[in-house]
Amino acid sequence: MELEVLGISYCQLNGSIPKEIGNLKNLKFLDLQMNILSGLIPEEIGGCIELQNFAASNNGLEGKISGSFGKLESLQILNLANNSLSGSIPVEFSQVSNLKYLNLHGNRLEGEIPSELNQLVQLEKLDLSKNSLLGPINLFNTQLKNLEALVLSENFLIGSLPANLCIRNLNIRQLFLANNNLSGKIPVDLLNCSSLEQLDLSDNNFEGALPPNLHKLESLKDLLLNNNSFSGTLPPDIGNMSRLETLFLFDNMITGGIPVEIGTLQRLSVLYLYDNQMSGSIPNELTNCSSLTEIDFFGNQFLGALPPTIGKLENLVLLQLRQNDLSGLIPSSLGYCRKLLQLVLADNKFSGPLPTTFRFLSDLFLITLTTIHSKIGNLTSLNVLNLQNNNLSGTIPQTLQQFKKLYELKISINSLTGTIQPEIGTLTELQEKSQLHLEIIKSPQAKLSSNHLKGQLPSTLSGFPLSFFQGNGKLCGPPLASYLESTRHERKWLSESSVAGIIMAIAFTSTLIC
Repeated sequence: MELEVLGISYCQLNGSIPKEIGNLKNLKFLDLQMNILSGLIPEEIGGCIELQNFAASNNGLEGKISGSFGKLESLQILNLANNSLSGSIPVEFSQVSNLKYLNLHGNRLEGEIPSELNQLVQLEKLDLSKNSLLGPINLFNTQLKNLEALVLSENFLIGSLPANLCIRNLNIRQLFLANNNLSGKIPVDLLNCSSLEQLDLSDNNFEGALPPNLHKLESLKDLLLNNNSFSGTLPPDIGNMSRLETLFLFDNMITGGIPVEIGTLQRLSVLYLYDNQMSGSIPNELTNCSSLTEIDFFGNQFLGALPPTIGKLENLVLLQLRQNDLSGLIPSSLGYCRKLLQLVLADNKFSGPLPTTFRFLSDLFLITLTTIHSKIGNLTSLNVLNLQNNNLSGTIPQTLQQFKKLYELKISINSLTGTIQPEIGTLTELQEKSQLHLEIIKSPQAKLSSNHLKGQLPSTLSGFPLSFFQGNGKLCGPPLASYLESTRHERKWLSESSVAGIIMAIAFTSTLIC
């Protein structure tokens, strides 16, 4: 009996694939993945006429893909991902009529996608991502009726989405076209892909309004449209996409408000709308999305108060609301989002104290606010406190000493007054990280600079870099120059000036008398 199965993956094999491989006429399964193989794939591979599965991904194979693959009529799976293969995709692939899985991801292939691939009627997954392919997408012929996944991301493809994308294809579940140069509007025909579960059109040049009937994509779980030029509003019928889990619309030109219908999306986990031009209030209905873990609305024009029922989002890990026009009190219910790790509220118009319920946020490690509250010390797990470049006033709360895990403190460029409590110097994580960060990139992790702080620096802070304290005119002590010395010099100069003035006055008076 001749060899039918050869599996030698993860064996750290080096060298090249021998030409004699073509002598294995009965070979059906060849697995060479995760080795250190290099060189060309030999033409003789076409002699393995019974081969059904050939996997050689994650090696260093190079050169052009041989057209002899077209002789492998029994081949069903071909995985050559993550090598250094170059040249164009051979049109001979179209002769492999039984091919179901073709993965050429992560190579150096160039040229256009050959239209002959439309003849692969059994094809279920095609991954050509992370290459240097050019030209339009000319695949979506009605013959590809079994295609379930098309992955063309990270190429240089141009043109618009084919209009006949889903005329007869009711099986496609994954469509990944991110990081290309595609343009135009989303064709209405795309909404016929009722089986589509993941759609990624991010990082392209698409424009125009979002289609009004997005709910026709009834199976969609992940919708990624970020980093394009989409405009218009978020259509209300998005609330009918009951299976939606991830919605990325950031870095577009979306306007208008968040439709209240979004509150029906019980499976929605991640909602990124940042860097748009959205406005209006954040609807209370959003807090009905009980599966939400991440919300990012940074850089919009949302206004009004936060929903008082935000505490219903018990799974929330990230809440990023910086650079909006939100105002009012921070809801006490926010303290019941006990899984919260990052809370960013700066550059808004919030007022009032931190709710006492914030003591429940024991896992919070990053907080960015517009005011410093005395109760902030309750956040004992905090790693990062960033309040810089606001209009903060008042003193630094003594409760900061409770941040035993704090390694980044930035409250520079404000109008803080008063003295620095010596307890801040006992934050060993902060001091060690500041010194380490200073050594690596010459920028400390801790900054109290550019405020109105005064008095003697605690000796516990003498090991911090000078830039940590600069810009506080009445602050003294190592590593700063002595404030007392500077004021003594000032008083001495004034005294000498006063004496000179008196002498001149006496001389002038004597002249008048004479």
